[in-house]
Amino acid sequence: MVSLLVFIKSVCPLLIAAQSPYNLVPNYSFEYDSVCTNFNLYSPSPLWYSTSSATVGGNMSGCFSSCTPNPCCGVPINIYSEGYQYARTGNSYGNEFFIHQNRRGYLQSQLTSPLIAGQCYYAEFFVNLVNSASLLVNNVSMLVSVNAVSQGHTYLPIIANAQIEQYGNPIVKIDTLYWTKIAAIFVAQGGEKYVTIGNFKSDANTDTASSNIPFSYRDAQYNIDDVSVMAIDQDRFRLEADAGPDTTVAPGDSVFIGTLLGGTITTTWYDSSGNTIGTNVPGLYVSPTVSTYYVLEQSMCTYTSRDTVYVTVGALPVHLLSFTAKLSQSLILLQWHVEAEQNFSHYEIERSTNGRIFNKIGVRKAEGKREYDYIDNVELAGREIYYRLKLIEKDGKFEYTPVRHVKTSSEAFLKIFPNPAPNGVITIESNNESTAPQTITITDIVGKTLLSKDGWKGKTLQLQLPDVHGVYAITVTNTMTSQRQTAKLIIP
Repeated sequence: MVSLLVFIKSVCPLLIAAQSPYNLVPNYSFEYDSVCTNFNLYSPSPLWYSTSSATVGGNMSGCFSSCTPNPCCGVPINIYSEGYQYARTGNSYGNEFFIHQNRRGYLQSQLTSPLIAGQCYYAEFFVNLVNSASLLVNNVSMLVSVNAVSQGHTYLPIIANAQIEQYGNPIVKIDTLYWTKIAAIFVAQGGEKYVTIGNFKSDANTDTASSNIPFSYRDAQYNIDDVSVMAIDQDRFRLEADAGPDTTVAPGDSVFIGTLLGGTITTTWYDSSGNTIGTNVPGLYVSPTVSTYYVLEQSMCTYTSRDTVYVTVGALPVHLLSFTAKLSQSLILLQWHVEAEQNFSHYEIERSTNGRIFNKIGVRKAEGKREYDYIDNVELAGREIYYRLKLIEKDGKFEYTPVRHVKTSSEAFLKIFPNPAPNGVITIESNNESTAPQTITITDIVGKTLLSKDGWKGKTLQLQLPDVHGVYAITVTNTMTSQRQTAKLIIP
């Protein structure tokens, strides 16, 4: 089901945290000030802004930040994208639609200095799929231009040939936990001083794939963080060959080595015998039968470098004997038994509410023990909760355990239906057993109160909302215990 999502038009003000002195992108991490004050979703910023001047129909770009107490747009939890996501760095990140009903969101910033003609530059940014997106897309790219580009008073696509995208322009993989790097090298024409992130192709020229996320919306929406543009200079910033991290592959399987670095690049791949196995590609798949290594030779911008990647054929040096998850009073206890922790680093504990999308919630360092445990004080009442472990070696190789699940106690839940609510008539249902009166507050995406009702004591309540459209947060607060339940409401 497609929804009209109302979002913010202006993005993020001043950056206080330090950044690379060679990065020409101001406020590369979409930060607010160091003490996280003066958060205002409608405050215009000279550093990042939307390319659209439209004021109706739902803005397509914006920013999430821990600066706001509003549950719509917080970090790590935000109702707007039904997500739980930490920033890659800092406390904030950008967000936009790369496809949504032939609409686009674009984030734009002016570089600290114009680019020099004939100079090689390296550019990158990181993306992360929001938890409510149903689509994955290609054309996740960044345009570097002399003049600022604009959508005018629309959200229609800007058609252009962006310089920065992954090699081969593939559909960007699904990953709602970790950040995916989009990077390329390019030669400046001279005078370029604006960067714009978005999808610069029409719907007909955009490839899509389903994310298989349950109850998601028909769009491709990604978070954005850590944007960089840097001149490649042997004395200041070199772009060394990157054959990828050392890895492990099971016998008979293939594994990808290298990167998806885009742009013009000259490469030669060699096997351990010195035979050429690939040219002019930043990465490729290999299927070794025995543990071996591969060498990447890269020539770029008058600079040549080499890198080696080792591929081990076999399994990780840790043996998982058991992994369990069980409810203990109001907590969930995870326990696992292992042996043979050789060259092993740590365990990452991951949680999911649908069995598909997992978020990291904790870490346990390898201590040479046979038994480990982790207590999750989860507040997702009445839900099936899923867990898995990520087993990580010291050299970065990893694998996942089987998934375990447990049903939490149903002490409190909040349901809104229908949702989306096309005519503004909704029913609120709660199984909170308390007899204390409760306060219902409905706020829009900037925290403005749309409706407030005190003294509700029943299990269900029907409300007729004003004639509005957009995304709203419904909060039910127990006046005696101050317990809060929050849900998202969409009025198309």
